[in-house]
Amino acid sequence: MFFTRSLLIASVIGSALALSVSTQCQNTIIAVAASPRSECLNPSDLLQVFLLGNSGSVVTPVDTWLKGLCARGSCSNDDIASIVTNVTTGCATDLQPVLGNAQPGALTPLVQEFYPTVRKGVCLADASKNKQLCITQTLSTIERATGTLTIDKLLQVVPAIIDGETSSLNGANICTPCVKQIYNVFKNDFPAIFGQGNIASNVQANCGASFVDGVSDPNIVQTASSKTTSGNSNSNTGGSVQTTGQQAPLLAFLLGLLALAA
Repeated sequence: MFFTRSLLIASVIGSALALSVSTQCQNTIIAVAASPRSECLNPSDLLQVFLLGNSGSVVTPVDTWLKGLCARGSCSNDDIASIVTNVTTGCATDLQPVLGNAQPGALTPLVQEFYPTVRKGVCLADASKNKQLCITQTLSTIERATGTLTIDKLLQVVPAIIDGETSSLNGANICTPCVKQIYNVFKNDFPAIFGQGNIASNVQANCGASFVDGVSDPNIVQTASSKTTSGNSNSNTGGSVQTTGQQAPLLAFLLGLLALAA
């Protein structure tokens, strides 16, 4: 059920990227991104990913964003509660089609539960390749096989990989020690979701039985800071942030991330 719903919401995210969200929601997310509470998410570098539009590769901007995110302390539960409640309140109308009648803040426990695992996954790096982030390594592999990896293409490729439809990757090998360890992290934290059912079957079918044996490669290391970023600390937001048409994809994507956690 989780697997099917995640793919459905991923499709909604892709469709939302072509649309503008409401002015109220835009203002809400910009305010949240500029808040000290969001410092742990490295929002300024995340914004640079989506300012690209579909004219450039996301690989380097995503690498820069994730390195900054991993170097910062993790979000506290209070930070997450503040971010989720503010966004779901200010963007209630925009989120209604995918969240139904959920009350503002109702997603908070789910986001708090999944956030540490997601952070661990995206902060894994390959020590044998100068500690290149595993996400960067994988995106680079996909880009070499499919051409420039724009935001649109990324949103098409990721659901296909999750669903086991890897023919679109033109033979690119993503069954690497890096990807295996990301899978291990998610399976260890949520065995009922990632250790059985469609996800586990697709992983084994595409990468073989040894990929799901739980064994870790010693070259794959964790780069996430063990500290917690205080939401009460002062934060330099670099001045006021102006709403532009180019920010609509970012805002829609952030809404999608909240929906995905549901």
